[in-house]
Order: sequence, then structure tokens, then C-alpha cells
Amino acid sequence: MSVEATFVDMGGVGDMVDGKYVPVENPYEMIIGTDKPAIMGEDGVLKKGAVVRVGKFKDKAAADEWLKNEKEKRIESQPKRESKINAKYDAELKAVEQSLKETPKAQAKVVATKEEAGGVGVGGDVVKPTFENVPILTRTAEEIETAKNEVFNNLNRLEVGSVIENSDGEIKVVTEKSTDKKGNQLIGIVTYERQSDGSLRQMTNIVWASKSADGKIKLDYNPHSTGTNLKGERVTVTDQITDKKIDLSKENIFTEDENGNLIQINKVEPSLKESPESGSVGVGGDVESRKRDEVRK
Repeated sequence: MSVEATFVDMGGVGDMVDGKYVPVENPYEMIIGTDKPAIMGEDGVLKKGAVVRVGKFKDKAAADEWLKNEKEKRIESQPKRESKINAKYDAELKAVEQSLKETPKAQAKVVATKEEAGGVGVGGDVVKPTFENVPILTRTAEEIETAKNEVFNNLNRLEVGSVIENSDGEIKVVTEKSTDKKGNQLIGIVTYERQSDGSLRQMTNIVWASKSADGKIKLDYNPHSTGTNLKGERVTVTDQITDKKIDLSKENIFTEDENGNLIQINKVEPSLKESPESGSVGVGGDVESRKRDEVRK
């Protein structure tokens, strides 16, 4: 089923020749937004493809410059104000910790979700990141801020290449994670689907989760997806954080053009493909397997 695309001229996709604007014959195309997400049926089969916006640029350099400027705008646009929800959380967490110090035999049942807690509960147990505690519906400004903190803090515990999955068969990969000199944080996520031939199909452009130095969070990513099944019922699917990793540089990646044809946007060189003799190679490679290969040579 095809992904619908709306094409947008990003400017400068041509030259002035004898006073007339002449467009570039083969402009560089890149997904710049998602207007409507893909809709999955109750049986897990794709019912309607996503509707994406594809920007037309003069060349790849122009597209890269546009993407760089968008990321800079994302960080600079964050308002400079104190985060009341973080202050409230700090006070509550401090009170709980003090209470546990006064009653050492008490069983700790509080899970620290704050980024500084490092994924460790009060009792010392390592708590895996999860979106299960993120409410699907938020009714007050405080609930919204709490949910945003929960989402960002879990994402921030992931590394580049970490995989988030859901029952719709989507594979969401953390493709970027950075912090600038001012302490502003930025996390990028792209959605793919694994094809029968083992390749990946890119379903969306990159979406961002950002946190300014003063604690203000802005999310384009939502771990919950709500749609209507064949019975007319509203169904919500929640993303699951996994222990899997994907090195996208070692994946054949495709997307669709305006005619619904697959176009390859990343091609794996034969030398990068896994050799049957080398064993399973994860992200970064298997050191022991490579040593054995050198010995055989």
C-alpha cells in the first residue's frame, strides 16, 4: 500500500536563465514532515499509508542546510522559564528519600523516573525505561508536564541506534542524540518497517524530543498511537522500548517517491554485509569473530 506524498518546493530549486526561472531537472527530495500517520487494522495489516510532505531541494547540500537550521530553531525557540513540575518533583523525591532514611526497614516502592536518577530505583534495582506509566489522556497542565517529563526522561536513557517497537510492526530508531554547550538536549527518532527481503522502509521523517537548559520540554514524539479498528472502536497502541540496537549505516533503506515507487536512500556496500563465517555481528561488530577471521587469513 503506497505512502501518499505532498511535494513542497523549498525554494532555490532552479536557476535564472535569460531572465526566466528554469527548475532543476532532478531536484533532491527529502521527507520533511508527516501530515497523517499510517493506519493499521485490528489484524495488524496496514490499511492506509501515511501522508508525508516531501521537500524538493536544489541538491543534497541545500537539504542538509535546511535540516541543520530546523534543529537550531528547535532549540533556540524554547522559552526561558523555570519548570514548576521539576521543582515539585524534586521536593517530593527529597521527602521520600528522607522518609526512607528515617525508616531503613521500609520496602521502597517508589521508582525514580527523573533523568538524574539514572534508571535506578530507591531500593537500588535497575529500572528499565518504559512508556507504560505515560498517561494516554491528560486533562490538566500539570498532567501534561508530568507526561512530557516521563517521555523525555525515558528517551534520554536510550543510545543512538536503540529500537522502540509496537504491535503495529513499526520500528522506531533513535537516530540522533546531542547536547549543546548551553545544556540544551535534542533527541531524534525515525520510524521504519522491516520488509520481507530484510531491508528497511522509512515511514516518517525525523521527529524531535528536546529539553532546554532550564528544563522546558517540547515533544513531536508520542509513545501512544490511537486509531479506529474495523469495528469502529478506538484502539490505542503503546510503543515498547526494547534492548535491540540497529546500525542504520549497515541497513539497506528505502522510501517511496510521488509515484509510489521505492527509492533507495541508503545502500550497504557488499564489504559491510555479514559474512556467514564471521558469526553474528552486532552494533560495533564482534571482536572475537574478527580475530578468528584474521587468523584464517
